[in-house]
Amino acid sequence: MNWIRSKQIGRFAVCLVALVTTSPGLYQGLGLIGEEVTRVSISAQMVGTGDLNPYWFGHPATLLHYILAALYQFFAYFSETLDIRSLYTLDPAPLFLIGRLFSRLIAVSSSILCFEVASKVMRTRWAIGCAILLSINPLFVTHAHRARADHLLTLLLLLSTLLLINILRNNQKGFW
Repeated sequence: MNWIRSKQIGRFAVCLVALVTTSPGLYQGLGLIGEEVTRVSISAQMVGTGDLNPYWFGHPATLLHYILAALYQFFAYFSETLDIRSLYTLDPAPLFLIGRLFSRLIAVSSSILCFEVASKVMRTRWAIGCAILLSINPLFVTHAHRARADHLLTLLLLLSTLLLINILRNNQKGFW
C-alpha cells in the first residue's frame, strides 16, 4: 500500500515539475521559429485544402502534421472558422498556440512516462530523480516550448520501452 502511494506521489511530483518547466513563454516569438512555422503551415495547408498529403515526410514530424491537422479541424469546427489557410495568413497565433499546447502536453506526458519506465527498473526515489532530470534538461524544455516533433518521438520511444519491459516481466514470448 505504501509503495502505491509513493508511486502516486512520484507521478504528481514529476507532472508538477514538467508543468512548471514547460509553462512559460507560450506567446513568445510566435511564428519566428523555423521548424515550428513549417509544422504549423503544413498542417494548416492540409486542413485548408483537404489534401492529406503533407508533401514532406520525415521522422515523427509527419505524424505531428496529421495530429495538428486534426486539432486545427477541430478548432475550425468549434470556432466557425471557414478557411484555416486564410486564418494562417491573417492571424496565425491561434494555430501556433494549439501546436505549442499540444507539444507541452506531450512533454509532460513524456516526463510521466519516463518515471513509469524508470520505476520498473529502479526504486521510486531514483525514478523520480530520472524524470525530473529529464524535465529540467534545457533541450527538453526548449523543444517543449515550440510546436515540434521531438517530444512526440520521445513519447513513442518511452511507450515502446514500457511495453517491452512489461512483456519481458510477464514472460509473454508469443505476444508479438
